Amino acid sequence: MAKLQLKKSRNAIQKEEGLRTSMTEVLAEVKTEKTKITIIEELKEFIPPLKEDEYQQLKRNIAEEGVKDPLVFWDRGEDLVLIDGHNRYSIIQDLQLTEYPKETRQYADIEAVKDWMINHQLGRRNLTPQQASYLRGLLYERMKKKVGAPEGSANAAKINAENFSALNEAARTSEVIAEKHGVSARTVEKDANYAKGLEMLPKEQRQAILKGEQKASKAVVEKIGAGKAEPTVLEKKVATKELTDFEVQKKKVIAMLRKLEEGGDYEAVREAVGELLKGN
Repeated sequence: MAKLQLKKSRNAIQKEEGLRTSMTEVLAEVKTEKTKITIIEELKEFIPPLKEDEYQQLKRNIAEEGVKDPLVFWDRGEDLVLIDGHNRYSIIQDLQLTEYPKETRQYADIEAVKDWMINHQLGRRNLTPQQASYLRGLLYERMKKKVGAPEGSANAAKINAENFSALNEAARTSEVIAEKHGVSARTVEKDANYAKGLEMLPKEQRQAILKGEQKASKAVVEKIGAGKAEPTVLEKKVATKELTDFEVQKKKVIAMLRKLEEGGDYEAVREAVGELLKGN
């Protein structure tokens, strides 16, 4: 009888342990689900885009050597938001890698995350002039909004008068950024207009300019940001340039035809006409 009771007790203990193990596994699965990786498009905009050849080179490097630098995540409790390493994460998915270095950070809100992302990207050495200008402009606008009266406030003048020290700090914003990043305060202020101008463009066009795939005069983009030109002016600039190139080629052909009458090179004229028709 004693042996039977002992056996029952052992069975009960094993059953309880098995139940605990199952509960632990369930909790682990729940935790995994809660720490899913989230991509927020608004944050992804702060990551300078790569050209296709740059992306493919990075992919080859990762395929051969693995991911060296950790991907950085904002731990929100219910999930992990990717805040640095978007290109690498895309490649990780393409290559179906399961192991890669990760780093998690805690932030009060998404605005604090944006500040970190912009400053972190500005610390990179491989930024193009356009990308650096865009990020400095974004940083200037964000810092400027943190002092003085709130936008849209009916008592803005009164609040600004009562916060004169804050206004002085706002006036120094461009100087602070300029000193940190080795440019002039005037450059930072122009960067702000450049960033605002780019933000007014369609996403695809903005990305193409930042990649260097579409040429756009910085001065023209700054005018758009300052409200002195419409975004459509960029389309007109491109059309004007194409027309100018065509006109130049046409003049070249006319000049060669005149020389042909004087014994010029017929083959050269034929090639020039071909280029003219191709350009048109």
